[in-house]
Amino acid sequence: EQLIKSKINKNLLDKIDFTIEIDLFNDLIAYTMKVLVSGITERCENVFKSMSSIQWMNIDKVGEESSYCHILHTILVECIPKIRDALPPSYFNNFCTKLSTDLLQRYHDIIVRQKRISEMGCQQLLLDTYNIKTLLLYLHNLSTSTTNSTTTTNNNTISSSQIQIYSRIINTRTSHIEMILKLVTLPNELLVERFLNMWSDEIVLL
Repeated sequence: EQLIKSKINKNLLDKIDFTIEIDLFNDLIAYTMKVLVSGITERCENVFKSMSSIQWMNIDKVGEESSYCHILHTILVECIPKIRDALPPSYFNNFCTKLSTDLLQRYHDIIVRQKRISEMGCQQLLLDTYNIKTLLLYLHNLSTSTTNSTTTTNNNTISSSQIQIYSRIINTRTSHIEMILKLVTLPNELLVERFLNMWSDEIVLL
């Protein structure tokens, strides 16, 4: 629109208005982003099925990361580089944000639906949460390289402020999940006190 206005007769400037076309284009971008995100989350369905099938109340020891974390890593390493190569940096960053928040929401929902989680189960989930957080924090730079699953070669295409905002979102979401898991492991008599301490800066008692 601005390009046309810079070249057209000044008497016709008020006739140039691409508002409708711009809105349609933005709607198309939003729809395309939604399709991309839903496509990846559907591929991750086995991740959530695997996580849901674990009897978390019966976990009696903490091992390495759970198998569903490895499945998630494999899917993202396969898909993300292709999408990164196909999208402009700003759109790719938007995609990463939407995908990560959707995945973390599913992860959160599975945890809160558990009727009971053993103490060791909580510790295992805390370890898994850390691994998933680390994976998502490097989502922009995932690579199919066999020597290293992450790379920093794409850092100069997305602004540092965008990366900082994205990282803040991931850290906030995962911190909330970690907080829930830490509360679950507490004895009942300490639960209320610990809850109030954790939210002391956000809760106003009337």
